[in-house]
Amino acid sequence: MPEFVLTDSEGREVSDAFYVNKRLVVSFLAPWSVLSVDQMPLMAEMAEQLPRDTEVVGVLVQESAGSLQTFMHRGGYEINLLADETGSMATDFGVTTLPQHYLVNSSGKVVEIVNGVMTAEELLERLELVN
Repeated sequence: MPEFVLTDSEGREVSDAFYVNKRLVVSFLAPWSVLSVDQMPLMAEMAEQLPRDTEVVGVLVQESAGSLQTFMHRGGYEINLLADETGSMATDFGVTTLPQHYLVNSSGKVVEIVNGVMTAEELLERLELVN
């Protein structure tokens, strides 16, 4: 997984080091993307069902921390969201569409990329294959 340092909704810097030894679902989203907005409630549902060693992280592409706060407030979302203001993280991951999800194992290796809206059931099924 590429290294990153992004800002969360509280203005704190969050880096890839925060997620060492955890499985991750890194979801790239944008508030202007209808499919990304559709994905948000499903991400909250996913987060509630995941094992302790797994986290869902939403990354808003080319959005500021302020935009992130507005997006979270408007939708009532309470999940981990990070602002990728320059789009550099999306570029480093090779994002080609939104939403796009990267399943990362506990060693930090991207093991699967999923395009489009993903349900909690689909995610849990795919995570069973991620060590």
